[in-house]
Amino acid sequence: METFVCEGSNDLGATFTNLDIKVHYGPDDDTAVMATPKGPSYRTGSDVVLRCSSVSSPAAQIQWARNGTLMGREEPELKLENVQPSQSGGYSCWAKNTKTGKNVQSKPLYIRVSQTGLSDGDIAGIVIGSVLAVVALIAILLLVLGFRCQPSKGFYRKTSTETDSP
Repeated sequence: METFVCEGSNDLGATFTNLDIKVHYGPDDDTAVMATPKGPSYRTGSDVVLRCSSVSSPAAQIQWARNGTLMGREEPELKLENVQPSQSGGYSCWAKNTKTGKNVQSKPLYIRVSQTGLSDGDIAGIVIGSVLAVVALIAILLLVLGFRCQPSKGFYRKTSTETDSP
């Protein structure tokens, strides 16, 4: 709320009065859903907290939807405890300002709950580790079997007894 001092005057005199103005706005078009911990992949049984962020005065009323269907949950945070694969999908929030009448839906935030218990990072680590193990095994086999790396044809390496000639 902003207070303004207004002056009114005429030939008979002047008077001052305070005028309080309250501006209603929002919710903004940048309404968004954020997850903690950051996803998009989660293990079965973990806890996920979704937050709806919206700039609005007065504060927006929030409704949650999964895959476009309202869930009947109306708070800024949506706590998903002991998540299961059936809870995978796109979560969005609807923010409504009762004074401006504006209603905004966020873009969906997609989460995936895996049954295997492996996150995308775990799978990437396994793949990278496997590739490194295969490369190391090939290098060991080459050494055991007596293979040596030789310069390619056309390359020449000087020995310490050779000199440069003009």
